Amino acid sequence: MAATYHHQPSPIPEFPSTPPPPPPPPTEPRELYRPGGYHPIPALPHALNDEYRLIHKLAFDAASTTWLAVRTRKSASAVKSESGSTSNTSIGSASSSSSSSSAELVEIKLLTADSSKTSREVDVLKKLCPRRSGAKKKKSFKERLLCGLRKSGPQILVQEFIDQFYIDGPNGRHLCIAMEPLGPSVADVQRLVGGPLPPRVVRATVVSVVKTVEAIHAKGAVHCGLSSTSPRFHIPHFSTWTPHDILARIGQPEPHPFTTIFNPSTKPTAHTPPSLFPPASLSLLWPHCIDEHDYTSIRLTTCTHSFLLPSPPTATLPTLLRTAYESSVTAALTHHPTLGLALDSDLSTIPIPAPEVLLAAQNQRPGRITQDADVFSLGCALYAILGGVALFVPASVSPSVSPPSSSPSSGSSSSVSSPSSNNGGLTPTDLLLAALTRALGRPPQELYKSWRHRTRFFTDYGEDGLLEADGIPRCTGLEGRWEELIVTDGQNREVGLGPGEVAEVERMVGVMVAWEGRCKGREVGRMLPRSWVLEQER
Repeated sequence: MAATYHHQPSPIPEFPSTPPPPPPPPTEPRELYRPGGYHPIPALPHALNDEYRLIHKLAFDAASTTWLAVRTRKSASAVKSESGSTSNTSIGSASSSSSSSSAELVEIKLLTADSSKTSREVDVLKKLCPRRSGAKKKKSFKERLLCGLRKSGPQILVQEFIDQFYIDGPNGRHLCIAMEPLGPSVADVQRLVGGPLPPRVVRATVVSVVKTVEAIHAKGAVHCGLSSTSPRFHIPHFSTWTPHDILARIGQPEPHPFTTIFNPSTKPTAHTPPSLFPPASLSLLWPHCIDEHDYTSIRLTTCTHSFLLPSPPTATLPTLLRTAYESSVTAALTHHPTLGLALDSDLSTIPIPAPEVLLAAQNQRPGRITQDADVFSLGCALYAILGGVALFVPASVSPSVSPPSSSPSSGSSSSVSSPSSNNGGLTPTDLLLAALTRALGRPPQELYKSWRHRTRFFTDYGEDGLLEADGIPRCTGLEGRWEELIVTDGQNREVGLGPGEVAEVERMVGVMVAWEGRCKGREVGRMLPRSWVLEQER
């Protein structure tokens, strides 16, 4: 039986007073506003076409920007009456005009021009959620009956696909994907509350994510980007909110002049927008995602690089995934120049590709990405969902697993620096592989030999295992990481997962992140603690 949630529809609640939100995350990289890169949005609100009007930015990554938008299906007379109006209307006036016709909130993922050529995300979404992906043929009573009898597999809780279209701009032709609007991600809420979520929420989220990944794999798809930002909380009737409703809670978009964020001497060009918009703080919507019984519902978002088997959209996909990982790690180190929980929290939100994928990219050879690689990323994501921190930290980030310095007598540094500046040319991939080796033990011989920079960390590989290059043992294992998931209050009373539950988590995640012999993607649901599954099926 598929897991169900009992979050009853309710009126939009009043938003309680809360501490001021944390500073908004950085804006997207300026250098990606170029031919083949991002599509520049000059101002908000901004009409992409006659149907979609952007009102706020939600997120960005190296392959896309995501926006909150109003979808309005206007009559021909309405379109004609608006053709003579100016585009410099306020968002408030835009909401009032939209409310007079059929309007709904949606999310628009606006891909870079280069990603638009290769992305297969729409194919994946249509395969996973065909309900609104096209016209439906009316089924007979017999077909409807048989369809109901076949609903025995896990429910696919993915963000619903609505529409797709293309726009042309100064940087090329861009694919736009319209999807249902969702609330904050698990990572967003963890930052807001400053730690793990309530136990019932954590258990429900883990069960939903694992079962959805299992269903995605059963459909023949590969996600390629699982992390604690992938599951996002569903808000009942969210699409019916007006722009005024949503902006009253998350705030108005605040444009930052393009020249004041980076170099004052750098001026916008035809390929860049005059201003950049930091993403909205969706974590402020958390009270609308949970009821008094801690019931929640999540949807798993797909990734620009998601694809359907048997083959990825491009042979360079391992390189794209490695580049995305390394740029995210570098951005986190730049944003948090000192060690601390904030840095560890940011690292926990980064999708971690499987080591075989990273090494295929590092050696510039075609790599066959399978669902097995998804399972590794899933294990890392589940630990971040449970604890709000990363399971594997690149070696230069943690003093206990710092890479060897050029001088053995200098010891390890406790400061964090750019992975490429003070680590002798080592990349975040090298630092992650070192951390994986110290945590998981000896890797398979073939995989280890394909790591070009292994001798910067280890000097020997034999039957007795690995020897550190500077002779200082740093093998940490994962034993202590599971105990970190046990949360207690000031009186040392457990307020989160108990030791028994953590032992089950260790068994589940440990099999997922192993070098070899990982559980198959279509079998990950069997690894869930039985009590968690039963709790969600009640």
